[in-house]
Amino acid sequence: MSSPTAAPAADPTQTNNNNGGGGGGNAGPTSSPLLFFVALGFGVVFTNLWYVSCLAKSRLHAAAISDLLQDHRRCQILLSIQPAQSSPAT
Repeated sequence: MSSPTAAPAADPTQTNNNNGGGGGGNAGPTSSPLLFFVALGFGVVFTNLWYVSCLAKSRLHAAAISDLLQDHRRCQILLSIQPAQSSPAT
């Protein structure tokens, strides 16, 4: 009669990292820092782009106001010039 073979005992140092996530792959704590820095980089880039676009819009707005003020001053100067009085013909 043959003796039954015993199944090998499980190594207690090995753990099963099944988070029950359902097919997500090996998304352990090693991917979190990389994801954090990628998101931080995108945030910095888009914040800078937004800041630069606001600066450009502000400069255009300031230039338009400056042009309007110069036109207003020209009109004031033109209106303040009095035509020379002509002497009556004798």
